[in-house]
Amino acid sequence: LRDRGYNVVIGKLAEDPAILVRVRQARAVVTNAGDHANATCTLVVREMGFAGPLYALANDPLYRSPMIRIGATDVFTPAHVLGAALASRASVRISPPAEGMHLLGTMAGMAEFRVRAGSPLAGQRLGDLHLREQHGVSVIGQWRGGNFTTTKGPDTRVEPGAILVVVGAHANLEVVERMAMPIRRTGPIIVAGFGAVGHKVIELLHDARESCVVIDRDYAPGVDVVGNVLEQATLDRAGVREASAVILALSDDSESVFATAA
Repeated sequence: LRDRGYNVVIGKLAEDPAILVRVRQARAVVTNAGDHANATCTLVVREMGFAGPLYALANDPLYRSPMIRIGATDVFTPAHVLGAALASRASVRISPPAEGMHLLGTMAGMAEFRVRAGSPLAGQRLGDLHLREQHGVSVIGQWRGGNFTTTKGPDTRVEPGAILVVVGAHANLEVVERMAMPIRRTGPIIVAGFGAVGHKVIELLHDARESCVVIDRDYAPGVDVVGNVLEQATLDRAGVREASAVILALSDDSESVFATAA
């Protein structure tokens, strides 16, 4: 917020109650502590006469309704927001990369290709590649760093490592596929980790009628493969090679790095 030019006051209410002395003049309040501390802060802020928007975070979704009743404008559960973001990136049924993609008929299709550094597409302008004229396909956009941007015309440059989203006849897509690296979109989605984030991911994927396989160290209802995601045997039992996507909803950063390598 400060990078964008906003005046921000930050502090810990338990250590410095004076942090709220001018809260009535604030544009908004965000409570970003534990669930109980956020509830206390919400009550104190409202008792001090602040009538503007108050946004609270909650680790447990059960707190959402009570927090709103005591004065929060809205309550966000970070684990669920993260789970939704992961699920939408893994499933084109949840979040098609472009409006109307789900309406494509049997004569045309959509495919995603990762552009290798050595690909003839890498670093080239779309206008110079003539993909539509020579191969009958259209590039509608590309994924870079988790962000999807639509094509801006012939001057759009194909970035090495990016994932191109291409539309065209199936036979034509196969030709372009050989120029890049195809992204598999058949097979189940594998979710490793069945904590708060993993639960939300699976809930959203099941609502979208995606086929899923859940890996976790401990057995629980909903876990399909019990084992360590770092072990090859566990990955084989889950069928990683046949998966359309793998989501690592693990709580440990180092384990996520090693699991990605595995």
